Amino acid sequence: MLKSNGQSPNELASVRTQIISPLATPRLANPVVLGLSCHMLKTPRPFFCILICLLGALRLMAQDPRQADSLYKDLLAYGKHDTIYLDKLHQLEISLVFVKPDSALRFTRQSISIAESIGDKWRMARATNMQGNCFKVMNMHDRALMSYLEALKLFESTGDKKWIANLHSNVGLMQLNDGNYEQALREQQTALEIRKEIGYFKGISAAYNTIGNVYSALEMLPEALHYYELALDSAGNEGPYNKGAYMGNIGNIYGMLEQYESSRQMNREAYELHRSMDLMQDMSRDLHNIGEVFLREGNLDSAIIYNQRAHVLADSFHAYDVVAAASTNLKRAYVLQKDFESAYLWAEKALAANDTIYQQRITADSRNAELLYRIQKEEEEAKIDQATTLLQKDESIKRQGILLISMGLGVLVLIAFAVILVRRNRERNLANARLEFKVAERTHALSAANAQLSEEIEAKEQARLALNTFLYRSSHDLKGPLTSMKGLVDVAKSAPDPNQYLAMIGTKADHLNSVLQQLIDKVEVDQRILQPQVIDLNAIYAAVLEELNQRKGFQEMHFELKADGVADIVADPVMIHLALRQLLQNAIDFRRKGAADNTCTLIAKGRGTQWTLLVQDKGIGFEPTQLQNAFDMFSRGNHQTAGAGLGLYICREIVNRIGGSIQAESFPSGTVITLTHA
Repeated sequence: MLKSNGQSPNELASVRTQIISPLATPRLANPVVLGLSCHMLKTPRPFFCILICLLGALRLMAQDPRQADSLYKDLLAYGKHDTIYLDKLHQLEISLVFVKPDSALRFTRQSISIAESIGDKWRMARATNMQGNCFKVMNMHDRALMSYLEALKLFESTGDKKWIANLHSNVGLMQLNDGNYEQALREQQTALEIRKEIGYFKGISAAYNTIGNVYSALEMLPEALHYYELALDSAGNEGPYNKGAYMGNIGNIYGMLEQYESSRQMNREAYELHRSMDLMQDMSRDLHNIGEVFLREGNLDSAIIYNQRAHVLADSFHAYDVVAAASTNLKRAYVLQKDFESAYLWAEKALAANDTIYQQRITADSRNAELLYRIQKEEEEAKIDQATTLLQKDESIKRQGILLISMGLGVLVLIAFAVILVRRNRERNLANARLEFKVAERTHALSAANAQLSEEIEAKEQARLALNTFLYRSSHDLKGPLTSMKGLVDVAKSAPDPNQYLAMIGTKADHLNSVLQQLIDKVEVDQRILQPQVIDLNAIYAAVLEELNQRKGFQEMHFELKADGVADIVADPVMIHLALRQLLQNAIDFRRKGAADNTCTLIAKGRGTQWTLLVQDKGIGFEPTQLQNAFDMFSRGNHQTAGAGLGLYICREIVNRIGGSIQAESFPSGTVITLTHA
């Protein structure tokens, strides 16, 4: 059951005029879907659904970049640093917080500094709250919570109850995100009481809805339903979007309580409201919810119809979360109907949608890590600038003191102590020179330390990105076969004849085994302590063939070793073994299936530490566009195979370790890989 989230009871409710209508701006994929999917699957972390709902509510708001440009030009034209300037700057922050949160964060810090300098505590509190909003959009929730608590203290000192209520609500949202449900509930109830006291009716409905989210995360469904109904009853003249969200939440709770007809009715009303606003993604979510109710009732035909409609609508807007949820429901429905071919098709579609969601999450995490790095670097540079300014100020004071003392002594003893005056003047100049030298030395040391720190941070960032890429691609290559095997096993359990799926499971298992072996080889290459020695090439070649004789396609190959005249090749035997295994298994995988002349020849030349190994086959070769990237990580030379793309990459790592070189050539008659050590 997919859930909708209403407006959050914070400052954003008062600036809706700064936000473009959803009818004029394409809406982003709504991650609210994942939240309630996790909830319905009884995840051990139910608060995750609320977190995703909150993120979904934020992503539904898009700002017009032209408005930000106009506000920025107006700000530059005004120029004065007063309350009017701060109000204009606040409008600029609002226009940027969702599209460029890092830029908005810089402007909020400027607002805080200016408000503090002119003693405007209220505007300082408002800017601190906006700083928390920036951190929240960038998923830096610890920093967001600290900013909200600081803003709450400032507003309490000003006595602004409306803002105090908003800040209690914001603090409660962060506590809910951290899984601190009791504290989150107390904060939201405090916000609700203050809003009732001051008659802030628009915020009351949002507070009811958020309290319902807390009870939903605690799986206290009757209490959640009660507060969702209060939110709908108190919505009053609010827009149809909020009412549709509240209805969707009520319908979801009805579904969890197995009141299926009431659930369908609420979701249909929500669907009609969303259709009136042309909100396609919300419509697809409502269709999915109705279809899931039919599925849980056992009405499979209706469940299939509604979930297919939800899938088509969501897929047209790239709402992959709805696509994944609808595909999963369709797989379950077809399994219950014993249509296993259709069930397998929808299982593959669900897997593809979930994989896309995972990739988007990885990209977002990388972007947030980059923003955090930039913020930390700016803070460090600010500290260095502050320390430099203090040092220069201290030295200026010292110089002024020395100058005043010298001038005073000069006036007092101008005639009688001329010689002493000259000597003191010389000492003063010497002291100034030493002081300037120390300042220059300290400045140079600070600059060098800053440059070294920047280089280290950049190197660590590059290493982290490379490691993330390797881990992600490796886990993806492992996850794909495992997920397919699990899906085939699930289908086979319900199939009349499960034996027909054994060959498919075996193929996935072979692929998984191949990926694992290549990852083991990669670790062996990285950790191996090289032991150069005279190697027995014939024995190594025979051992490699023995390891590969069970590989699919081995029986179609003919292997030859040409090593006449080769004398005492010196190399690390384990490294040569690993390299030959990668190259020979590539020859097997890239063979011409069914051909009579699938020959792979190993040609050895040279002696001592100067030798060359050529592996020549008559396979399908490389695609022209892939040859230049043949040795890159996870690069496959030909899309006709399903390998992991690590074979030639591992060979390149081997020759880099032993100090050699590697070259790949592709011809219509086959491929030649050359390993050289000179």
